[in-house]
Amino acid sequence: MQEKQKGMAMIIVLFFAFILGIALAMLVRTNSMVISQNKASLRQLQAYYLACSGINHALMKIRLLPLETYKELKKNGSSAFSDIDSSCQAELMISGSGEKKYDLFSPENCSDQNTPFRGGYRIEKISLDGSHEGKSFAQDSYHLEVSSEVYPFSADDSGKTKDLISEDIIISRFSSSEG
Repeated sequence: MQEKQKGMAMIIVLFFAFILGIALAMLVRTNSMVISQNKASLRQLQAYYLACSGINHALMKIRLLPLETYKELKKNGSSAFSDIDSSCQAELMISGSGEKKYDLFSPENCSDQNTPFRGGYRIEKISLDGSHEGKSFAQDSYHLEVSSEVYPFSADDSGKTKDLISEDIIISRFSSSEG
């Protein structure tokens, strides 16, 4: 009788160990899926904000030189904005809190290349959609499209994330010197 109870206890212990093993395996699998989804979400957010910085770069150029931008776009199209590209700048290093700090404007300050991601943006399209010509205070309508990429320092492109942002803006300018 006692051996029968020992055998039954062994079966119950094995059954619970098996159930516990399955639960642990499911927990580990779920956790690894959540980690990969979080990394993808992080890269998508980084790509979005990198594209936003490209939009801000273009807006800065338009706002600083509104008349010159208007004339150039009217005459030559978007070639005036070929310099709005992060490849013309120091490599963008995106690092999290608690990590080494990198200086975007002087790559020699980067002590290593172990930052988790690299990124870049470039202007895809800029067009002059309309203007109030012949007025002393004109308003010009522009359409901007900026793309961005964020990718890890690995050789494969499996972690690459892209984003494209478009924005329509109206810029006011004095045009009394136009002629």
